[in-house]
Amino acid sequence: MDPLLIADDDGILLNVIGAALRRGGFEVVSASNGAEALARLERDSISLAVLSVDMPTVGGLDGWMQLRERSRVPMILLCEPRTERIALRGLEMGADDYLVKPFESRALVARVHAVLRRAGLSPTVSAGHAVLDREGLLFEAGGVRMQLSPLEAVLLGVLLSNVGAYVNAKTLMKQAWGQSGDRERNALKQVIYRLRRKLGDHATPPATLETSRARGYRLQIRPLEHAADAKRRHLTAAEHRR
Repeated sequence: MDPLLIADDDGILLNVIGAALRRGGFEVVSASNGAEALARLERDSISLAVLSVDMPTVGGLDGWMQLRERSRVPMILLCEPRTERIALRGLEMGADDYLVKPFESRALVARVHAVLRRAGLSPTVSAGHAVLDREGLLFEAGGVRMQLSPLEAVLLGVLLSNVGAYVNAKTLMKQAWGQSGDRERNALKQVIYRLRRKLGDHATPPATLETSRARGYRLQIRPLEHAADAKRRHLTAAEHRR
């Protein structure tokens, strides 16, 4: 396995998380500024990168996200509490996960294991006419195509693998982040909200995402004939309005 890259301008933090990851069985290389981190990512084979969004020498989040356009290396973002909203934006732009400082070393190790596990999953999941492309981050069903973030793809993959059945929140959190707690629960709600909004953006939603406080979340795929009928009704209504 190729090494992990950790990049932060806090030397003490680099030493602490580097030691924790090595204890977890990983080979680690580090960078103390953005230019060095980018050079390593473009020159070396890296399994996963842990990157601070607060490093000024890389141009903040935009600098890392430009890298996402050229590389599929899994990325975990680190941020201060005041910049958590920036890290959340990073998730929407293609990062795989984030952690807010200060955090426990074992939390980072758990997140690394979870992201690497997701990266090694089968590239596609299907149920009926619905297909999720994990590598391309695309969901297609009933003629509708949706672009997803990495976390959206992870959660949708779990729900699609259990289509029609409820999946409890703890299971989803474990699959996405390797652990379950208040922070993961809040992140889960945000990702579910984004998925539900994306599904609802279409005149004929290909699927519905249901929530039960007691049982968790359930994905229901709309049958093709129902989707076709709904699309015809939508087009007919649009013609009448004109």
